[in-house]
Amino acid sequence: MGMAHRGRLNTLANVVRKPAEVLMAEANNQTPDETLSDGFKGDGDAKYHLGTSYTRTYPSGKSITITLLANPSHLETVNPVVSGRARAEQHFLGGDAASRTKVIPIQIHGDGAFAGQGVVSETLQMQDLKNYTVGGTIHIIMNNQIAFTTTPDRGRSGTYSSDVAKMINAPIFHVNGDSMEEVAKTFGIAAEYRQKFGKDVVIDLIGYRQLGHNELDNPSFTSPLTYKIVKNMKPTKDIYKDQLIAEGIDKDILDKIEAETEAYLEAAHVKSKTHKFGVERWENEAWLNIKNPTRYGRVKDTGVELGHLKAIGMKISQLPTDSKFHKSVANIYKDRMTAIETGKGISWGQAEALAFATLIDEGYHVRLSGQDVERGTFSHRHAHVFYQDRDGSYIPINSVIPDGSGVRNFIAAGSHLSEYAVLGFEYGYAQTNPNTLCLWEA
Repeated sequence: MGMAHRGRLNTLANVVRKPAEVLMAEANNQTPDETLSDGFKGDGDAKYHLGTSYTRTYPSGKSITITLLANPSHLETVNPVVSGRARAEQHFLGGDAASRTKVIPIQIHGDGAFAGQGVVSETLQMQDLKNYTVGGTIHIIMNNQIAFTTTPDRGRSGTYSSDVAKMINAPIFHVNGDSMEEVAKTFGIAAEYRQKFGKDVVIDLIGYRQLGHNELDNPSFTSPLTYKIVKNMKPTKDIYKDQLIAEGIDKDILDKIEAETEAYLEAAHVKSKTHKFGVERWENEAWLNIKNPTRYGRVKDTGVELGHLKAIGMKISQLPTDSKFHKSVANIYKDRMTAIETGKGISWGQAEALAFATLIDEGYHVRLSGQDVERGTFSHRHAHVFYQDRDGSYIPINSVIPDGSGVRNFIAAGSHLSEYAVLGFEYGYAQTNPNTLCLWEA
């Protein structure tokens, strides 16, 4: 999951189920990291920027791991990061289409940001791209109708903030946020659609912002007429409570639920002041080890024994004889084989291929991304050699993959002509497994 800031603490507490006492302690900087000599507290970022991961187990015994990614104050930047993270999780589950039903990306947007930020369109465009599809994303627009402080007529050209999703023909559900059971029903339909069709789906969750951009903001400065109405709106919780009572639910039962919730929060508040909580490290442990100050930046010997390098070079410098390739590319590979045999005249593209192949031989997964990366923008790479008599390509570098390794491979993932979203995608992809090398080419 990736989401905007507003509602994040609520999501962490009630959906991801991060303990309330930990959230409160973090808000009051009561989380010293005793492993650091300077007593550094927290990570210096706003608490509603942080993420976490938690595995919820249901009465049936089934469980689901929910990860909310961290998101700094760069609107919608988290979207492609979520997509990349999901794609990597899917890859390491086996890399086939079936895994796309097991890992589901959810992106939660603000209404103004969804309509206004270009990275939204760049990420939507990945829906059906071969190397970037995630089997559909569930998009939720938290539509407070004034975005930051800007009314719709000043913030977008379309009728709805969700209109940008029409570019990929995504179904869009508009639902009243005050109708709680209709909201739940809509979310269920969206989830079923995503699982069945493997496409993006959008929920336009229409509500209002009660207090403005933050608790101290006064939205009536710019939207006075709207906030005369909002001032008299009954809270969603109270609307639903009245509905349940009208349907025959005992008021005492509902009052008891509210009292238990308040008691839980009060107890958490006390605990947040009387207990010490270590700083939550929700990133992959192997990544944290890589960033250890005693190891970071140290030069590693990346050389390969010459005989082994030559053997790898022989494998990756030949093309199958039973397939038809472009004459010029076939000649390039003949020259590469000669260079390996003689040890002279190794080109930049061939040196790059040797580097990638030796990494895969050592157990890494290598993903190169960007526009036209298969052949290289200036035709130096030819990492994917395309058949001339049928669709598809041969990837010489993958000839070094040992038998049975379904996820350890090389791919030059040609992308749409995007920089922002593709870079974010690869950043998210690389977070999943420390034995993954993601390279982005502008």
